[in-house]
Amino acid sequence: MKLKPFIPALIWLIIIVVLSGYPGRSLPKAPFDEFDKLVHLAIYALLSFLSVLGFSKQSHSFLLNSKLQNFFSISFTIVMGGLIELLQEYVFINRYGDWYDFIANSLGAFLGVIGFYLIKKY
Repeated sequence: MKLKPFIPALIWLIIIVVLSGYPGRSLPKAPFDEFDKLVHLAIYALLSFLSVLGFSKQSHSFLLNSKLQNFFSISFTIVMGGLIELLQEYVFINRYGDWYDFIANSLGAFLGVIGFYLIKKY
């Protein structure tokens, strides 16, 4: 398995970690309640989209099976979303982990893979 196809996903993951560690008081005010859940959904949808895109660019790999690609992409995204929520709760300053954020992250993981196949279809 080659790493190069996953560089966009890894760069996006680094951006997520950096933004997630940014002090909460310094963030702009949301335009409406629960706006951050939509942001979480979109951020993690893009991560899973880029992850499954990386898997799809692999050639001659056991990971060519689309069910395994989907499983690994969704699992990776959910685990990363959970780890970042834990970091926000226990490590990052002025940040707090939230179960609802984790749920939005996880839904984004599924939507990113679905979006990948919808785009690929058309």
